[in-house]
Amino acid sequence: MKTKLLLLTTLMVLFLGSCVTPKDTNLLQDIPKNYPIDVNLNNDYKVIPGDQLVLKIFTLDESMQELFSAYIETKSTGIVSANTSQRTDNVLNVYSDGTVKIPYLGNILVEGYTIPEIKKILEDKFTSFSPNLTVDVNLQNRYFSVLGKAGQGRVSMPLHKINIFQALALSGPFDKFGDRTRVKIIRQTPNGTEVKTFDIRSKDIVDSEYYYIQPNDVIYVSEMSRTFFGRVTSFTGVLGLFGILGTIVGAVTLISRLTK
Repeated sequence: MKTKLLLLTTLMVLFLGSCVTPKDTNLLQDIPKNYPIDVNLNNDYKVIPGDQLVLKIFTLDESMQELFSAYIETKSTGIVSANTSQRTDNVLNVYSDGTVKIPYLGNILVEGYTIPEIKKILEDKFTSFSPNLTVDVNLQNRYFSVLGKAGQGRVSMPLHKINIFQALALSGPFDKFGDRTRVKIIRQTPNGTEVKTFDIRSKDIVDSEYYYIQPNDVIYVSEMSRTFFGRVTSFTGVLGLFGILGTIVGAVTLISRLTK
């Protein structure tokens, strides 16, 4: 009898301890984490080696159209999205030394500058040839990737800046068995790759370094370590689980009686 009671108690503790509750899944909870406020929160993204820039030149100057034909646009087409594949000849690769190469202008340093700053740099360079032009620059690789229990794949960023909640909403359903206590962001920086781990349930992430997603970020959400019993969420499933537990207890009781 003591063995049966001990087994039943152990199984009940495992069952109750592995259930998924609102505390495991709800966001913006009062869970103190004291994440420091990011002083650079409102700063624009700064270009790093490996990025790709889309360059467009608008001008009626025929000599400029001939010299820089690869970049000439006859009309504005707006912001180029991350998955645009219409043109590749006007894409500038940012090399390992932080520069882009443009015919007749040579190598131009862009690493560490924001897109508006790069636009001004290039516009100043081009106006040395002709003052009658306009330059437009956008980031080609404006996307982030998601792995694990928050979705799979690469997601285009519809805005220049989105936060972690918007990013996860774009990536698809957040699995209820995804571990929200240890969400990871893998980020490329001028100093190398950084892995940032945080609890997305806590409202302390707002305005912290984890709040805004940057281009090229990878968001990874692992599975909870306690999901076997927790996957039984329906009433029918609970009854079935108790039936299994009853069968196990009955079998243990029978074996203990037969061995006496």
